[in-house]
Amino acid sequence: MEANVASLAKRLEENPGDTEGWIMLAHSFSALEKYSEASAAYAKATALKTDDADLWADYAFALAMSNGRQLQGKPAELVAKALRLDPENPKALELTGAAAFEARNYKQAIEYWQRLLEKTPADSEVGQALSQRIAEAKTLSGGSAAK
Repeated sequence: MEANVASLAKRLEENPGDTEGWIMLAHSFSALEKYSEASAAYAKATALKTDDADLWADYAFALAMSNGRQLQGKPAELVAKALRLDPENPKALELTGAAAFEARNYKQAIEYWQRLLEKTPADSEVGQALSQRIAEAKTLSGGSAAK
């Protein structure tokens, strides 16, 4: 896979306007857990395709992972852009909730995760994980949804 990724990266040097190529490269780097490289490829892809909420959310995730899993700062700005494009984007809701949790704004984290939970089968792995995160945020907020 790494050889294919290197080949794609070389091809994109010669054809920098290939939006789908940049998206594929970014996803490939993410799959390889090369988040710095993925962030750079997502930056190129989002510059070419500015209206894709999933792409902005993926960019935010890769950038956060390359920054020690920190969502504050630019990753939070990117995920906010994703939510402006699609207020119900699942990945953006999850990441925004995580950013709020990271900032100890438990009420906001609960609100975003609750919105996502409403779209998720409760008995699924994702639904169960969201329920646990919401319960943890409620506990940390003193049992209420207040900050």
